[in-house]
Parts: sequence; structure tokens; C-alpha cells
Amino acid sequence: MKNRNILWGLVFIFVAAFILLSNFGYFENINLASTLLTVFLFCCIFKSLRPVNFFGILMPIAVLIIIYDKQLHLEAITPFPVLFAAVSASIGLSFIFPNHPGMRGHLGGDVFCDKVEHLNEPDVNCTVTFGEASKYIDTPDFRQAYLKCTFGTLKVFFDHTQINGDSAEIYVDTSFGETELYLPRDWNVKLEVSAAFGDVDEVHRTTNAGFPAVTIKGHVSFGECKIYYI
Repeated sequence: MKNRNILWGLVFIFVAAFILLSNFGYFENINLASTLLTVFLFCCIFKSLRPVNFFGILMPIAVLIIIYDKQLHLEAITPFPVLFAAVSASIGLSFIFPNHPGMRGHLGGDVFCDKVEHLNEPDVNCTVTFGEASKYIDTPDFRQAYLKCTFGTLKVFFDHTQINGDSAEIYVDTSFGETELYLPRDWNVKLEVSAAFGDVDEVHRTTNAGFPAVTIKGHVSFGECKIYYI
């Protein structure tokens, strides 16, 4: 969080300096909008490097190629070919190199389907691609969950979930989709989800400093993650 604040602080300082110097006649041949967008895209790439978020890296690169296609002599692949290539490569790399260290995603998830499922394992692994799925976690000994949603909608209900211990972890990986989490109000939730061209929103959040402590980590790229407290 500290590094992220420093990064965005430097970005806004750069913007302020650029605007002031432009009024003194500097940077006359530089397009302000393109420059600011370039800085923003590089920030998104930097944020997506650790842990690796392929959508957050490849999609900004594709947009940069579109912006500077004439200078790079790449007009033949802009705009749609390079965008489709970035999306396809991001999906493929995300399957081959799942970026959560504790659990691994899999190709055998819910693809092109609408599925409702009840799960009772302490370690939950859900993957949704081009589909919609609702998962009900009914385990009495929940420890961790890996939730991956790409071009789809994933709803996960933890209202009947019990944690046999002091802590648990939920990892969210959403790209071009929507993930909805339904959590008990009495959980002490720590949110560590980053968003690049996406949104993370909490609904009906209440202050709770007790146990169990649940950490939600992950990334949202070109999508949305909503967390409901019920």
C-alpha cells in the first residue's frame, strides 16, 4: 500500500509539473492527453508485475501500441487485432501460470455453462470462463479459496461457512467478468485486492476487529468485484 501511494503521488506530481511547464512554452509538440494516458498505462503495468497479473500487463501494452502505432509502424495490427491478441494471450498465460502461490487454477472449471454447486472442502478452487456459476461454501473447516473468473460471472456464498481457527484467505482473480462474494457480517475482513481498469466495492461493511480474520487478496482487471456482508 505504501509503495502504491508513492507511485500515484509521483504520477500526480508529474502531471502538475507537466501542466505548469506547458504553459511556459515547453512540450509544445507533445500531446498532453497521450502523455498522461501513457504514464497511467505504465503505472498499471508496474502495479501488475508483482504478483503477476497478465491482463494488467498485456492490455495496457496493447493500448500503448494503438496510441503509438504510427511511430512504431504497426498500423496493420491496430486496433482490434492487437486487442484480441492481448486478451487471448492473457487468458492462455493465466491458465498456464496461475498467480496464486498457495493454490492452482485449472482448465476443468465451469466453461460456457450456468452452474450451481455446493462445496464442503476446506480448500476451495473455482474457475469460471465464459459462463456463470454460483458456489455455496458449506464447509465447517474453511481455510482458503482460489476464485478465478474470466469473461463470466461468479457468485460465492460464505454465509454458511465456518472457520475452525483464527484466520482464512480468499484469493480473487477477475478479468473481464464479475465476482460477487457474500460474507458473514461478523468476519473481520482485510481487503487487499488491486484493480487495473476495474472496480472493487464493499456493500454493508461493518467494523469488526475480532475473529475470525479473513484476508481477501487478488486482482481485478477490466472487471468488477463486489463484496456483500450479510
